[in-house]
Amino acid sequence: AIRTMIVRLRSDRHWVAVQAGAGLVADSDPELEYEETLNKARGLLEAIGCLH
Repeated sequence: AIRTMIVRLRSDRHWVAVQAGAGLVADSDPELEYEETLNKARGLLEAIGCLH
């Protein structure tokens, strides 16, 4: 499970950077790994209220 969230809170503006990835092995299915990566990122964004 590779997930990273960086949050910067400043007086003039706030920003969030989200990164997600997957561990690839010889028999990985690229489409499934891509979908897993999107789901991981989606979970982070939902946690901070960016997606509903």
